[in-house]
Amino acid sequence: MKRKVKIAIDILMFLSFLHLMGYHPGAGLYSHGIIGIALFALFIVHHLLNLGWYRALPKGKHPFERTAVIVLDFIFLADMLLMAVSSVLMSELVFAFSPIQSTQFGRDLHVGSTSWGFLIMALHVGLHFDGKLSKLGRKLNGKVAGVAYKLIGVILFVLGIWSIFDSRLAGKLILKTSWDAPSKLFHLELFAIVAAACVLVHWILSFNRWLKQRRNLQQTNKSIKCQ
Repeated sequence: MKRKVKIAIDILMFLSFLHLMGYHPGAGLYSHGIIGIALFALFIVHHLLNLGWYRALPKGKHPFERTAVIVLDFIFLADMLLMAVSSVLMSELVFAFSPIQSTQFGRDLHVGSTSWGFLIMALHVGLHFDGKLSKLGRKLNGKVAGVAYKLIGVILFVLGIWSIFDSRLAGKLILKTSWDAPSKLFHLELFAIVAAACVLVHWILSFNRWLKQRRNLQQTNKSIKCQ
């Protein structure tokens, strides 16, 4: 039951983030703020449900994959805090109780933190999907479908990179582009970016596993020679 609740919360967070990324002036700042608050509340619940993960951090070994998950999660946590702080700095409508006046710095911080947060979230999704992609790759290995599977991965990666620029997310990452009306394909482009992140993470982790297997094989050969 707890696992199903976690999955439901993760899906809601993902969809909320996608919706919020499509904001532009005139799209409804109040509703944008309310959904943003709901997203942050879900983020808090997500971490409360995963307290056991934090307690287990000092235990066991820390191979590349586990280290990657830990580092990315803490970067995402820091970025979410920046999103929350910047939302208060810039939204006088939703946070009318705040004595802080909306500033350009707050807007820039919010645009930058949300843009980077989206990319980090996409990589986080990729870490969770790596196991499924690896399993599918093993099933299709050595078949014509396996070649098609790898080709689709390349196409998704290229499409995602293109979408980063076409959606103007690249400009927002370096604060060269502010909010503007998104294109009709904007949310599809966001999905393409997430798909590309999943492919990239899978490639990196697969390469790391290949290196590990190679090192283990070399060590085994050395042991045999010594005997």
